[in-house]
Amino acid sequence: MSPVSPDLVSLLRTDCPAESLQATLSGRAAGAAWEALLAEAAAERVGPLLYQVARPYRRLLPAPAWEQLQRVYQSAAVVSIAQLREWDWIVRRLAGGGVDLLVLKGVPLAQELYGDPVLRPMQDLDLLIRREQLAAT
Repeated sequence: MSPVSPDLVSLLRTDCPAESLQATLSGRAAGAAWEALLAEAAAERVGPLLYQVARPYRRLLPAPAWEQLQRVYQSAAVVSIAQLREWDWIVRRLAGGGVDLLVLKGVPLAQELYGDPVLRPMQDLDLLIRREQLAAT
């Protein structure tokens, strides 16, 4: 596994000053440098987060890079909406069946910490269920 590039790390830091963001975004040459950054963001599954960070500075990005970031975010949004609907159905069904459960990690983090579920990639739903309710689950 290769280390994450310093540019991607600096762009995604929550405490990164606006001037640093602008410098990093505008300092990238068009073309190959942007393609490499976007490919790395995709590999690290942080494309939607990069979109959110870059959105106020989109005029600094080459049009193809900005369009690709928009597509990445929109695709992630479609997946996220479908997942959240399915997981909501599962949780409601279990709770309606009398199963005591606690939803862990992904969904609560996406909603509470990120403020936008699209920004937190999720592959599964983590539930804590009482041992004696496993059969009912």
